[in-house]
Amino acid sequence: MHSVHIEGFRSRADIEFRPGPGVTVLLGANGAGKSNILHFFEM
Repeated sequence: MHSVHIEGFRSRADIEFRPGPGVTVLLGANGAGKSNILHFFEM
């Protein structure tokens, strides 16, 4: 997987996610969409 573009999911209108090689860590302020990315992949 090179990138994921999520539109209109939960509280975020638009998320662009590009995992790197190896381990990918999600960092960001409260409300940045970290949990939304995880919930998207649980679907």
